[in-house]
Formats: sequence, structure tokens, C-alpha cells
Amino acid sequence: MKVLKLTDKKARKLQVTHVYSTLYYESKLKDIISECWDAHEGNNGEKKDMKPPLWFHNKVTKELLEDETDEVKEEVERYQEDELLDEDGGENPNGEKDEEESRRRTKAKQYQR
Repeated sequence: MKVLKLTDKKARKLQVTHVYSTLYYESKLKDIISECWDAHEGNNGEKKDMKPPLWFHNKVTKELLEDETDEVKEEVERYQEDELLDEDGGENPNGEKDEEESRRRTKAKQYQR
């Protein structure tokens, strides 16, 4: 099922760290980030039950990505490009404009007016 987008906003490329986190959070990053948070000097052991704040999550994710293998980095970049193409909408896998999608967008815009 294809989602009909009713706006003309251009798709933005996801940040590399965001893609890395999306792909590997459950399998790899979650436990490492939690351990780093528990050992974090600013934590003082008082907030061990608390989830790591977003700034800390992003910092550790960036550091872990820098230490990853080239294969993982390439996979992240491929996923990043694929997501951008999917978000572009109206283009089929060959990069050609999908006429049916264009007609649906035009019709939807007319309803909005």
C-alpha cells in the first residue's frame, strides 16, 4: 500500500547516526548505550533506572558508528539513500516519474482548495 502525501515538501536525507540507530538499536546499540549511561560520571549512580537522555544517546551512537567496519558504514549509507528515494514519492524504482501518483497528488490538492 502506498501512502499518499498531500504536501510538496522535499524529502530530507536522514542523518547517518539516525539511520545507524534505526538499523542497529535493538540488536547492538541499546545495551551498549545503557551500560555507558550507567558508567557515565555525571550519572552518579542515582539515576540508574532512568533511560539515557537523547543527547547522551546521540553522542554514544556517533562514537560507535565511527568505530564500525566499512561494511556497516556502507550499509548505513545505502539505507540512507534508499529512504530518500522512497520519500521522494512519485518515482518508481527506475527513477522515472509515476504518472498515476502524479494524478493522485493533483486530485488531492484540488480537494484541499
